[in-house]
Amino acid sequence: MTWIDRLLLLGVAAVVVAPGGEVHAAPSPDPRPACGTPLAARAVPPGPAALERLNAAARRVVADGEVPGLAVGVVRQGRLVFSRGYGLADLEQGTPVTPDTVFRIFSVTKIFTAAAVMQLVERGQLGLDDPLARFVPEFPRAREITIEQLLSHTSGIHDYAGSSRVLEQAGATPEELVRHIAAQPVLFDFAPQTRWSYSNSNYVLLGLIVERVSGRPYHEYLAAHVFPPAGLARTRVDNGIGLVPGRASGYVPDARRRGAFVHGPHLDMSSVYAAGALLSTVPELAAWFTAFFDSRIVGRRAVEKMLAPARLRDGSVAGPPGAAAFYGLGLRSYCLDGQRAIGPGGSFSTFSAKVTYYPETEFVLVVLTNTGGKAAELEERLARILFASGSERR
Repeated sequence: MTWIDRLLLLGVAAVVVAPGGEVHAAPSPDPRPACGTPLAARAVPPGPAALERLNAAARRVVADGEVPGLAVGVVRQGRLVFSRGYGLADLEQGTPVTPDTVFRIFSVTKIFTAAAVMQLVERGQLGLDDPLARFVPEFPRAREITIEQLLSHTSGIHDYAGSSRVLEQAGATPEELVRHIAAQPVLFDFAPQTRWSYSNSNYVLLGLIVERVSGRPYHEYLAAHVFPPAGLARTRVDNGIGLVPGRASGYVPDARRRGAFVHGPHLDMSSVYAAGALLSTVPELAAWFTAFFDSRIVGRRAVEKMLAPARLRDGSVAGPPGAAAFYGLGLRSYCLDGQRAIGPGGSFSTFSAKVTYYPETEFVLVVLTNTGGKAAELEERLARILFASGSERR
């Protein structure tokens, strides 16, 4: 049993991380949402036959016109055992997807931002209970909002992503983006820590906090501190104008022809910033998430805190509706076919990404596509193929 298994099995008591990395546990008012699969009945991690079935299924996804291009990776017990590309990264040039094709990963970016914040917590440069006013005093009601509430989507700040006026802002600085968020007609959907609601606004603010605390631009901080522990060389913040070798183009379905695709709308990446501006590849995401769960990006206590369910003021678990799902600090935990699943996803009209860790079978599945809204669905489909290998003997 891994330490993450024990953490999940014990119900993830509330854990408090103080400045400087000191951690202590607090009583948990209700149990962790359970998936219903006892750890004693854990499945065997996927073997070669299961990976070949996954390979065939991924080929069918492209052949059936579900996506123009797809990249898939599987990490088994800490080692990348499967990494392949399917379909085309560029339809006009006929460039195939390879395992090293670079995709926009959108909201998978948030776990990198959360890790950056937790590194600063470990160094004693900020605390999870610190008010937003300490770092962004110009934001409305900043004294009422904490860093932890931003990380856990319990701040109540309205999601700016629905505001076309903000998203049309080209070349926005982080400060300009924050001013646009603050100028939303309805800024708060609820009082801080009284409900949970996913909001990109939280992570824009966290990116600016990383900059102001570290004294470095967000992209420089990640390049210096968040990427190196996993040896990442091709992962970067997309500034929208830089040349990126091996980059995939993004597409949307052609409404006139089934299974065909056309160019999608332009999105200036400054408008998503620390909420979704990263580019990466299957092998590099596999390496980073392996390093993260091995406590090489942030320490074990910080990982435990990030995995633990955030709590609302009434003590209830923060997260989307449903007893089997909750949100921690940058990570969602939920159930798929009775197995605990941990990990982020991201999507825009032209790209989607999903990275999921299944602790009971000890594998990580990475799925990247160059059209929107597909990676999460495909990841679940492919994960079920790997689950079916439980009785397979190697």
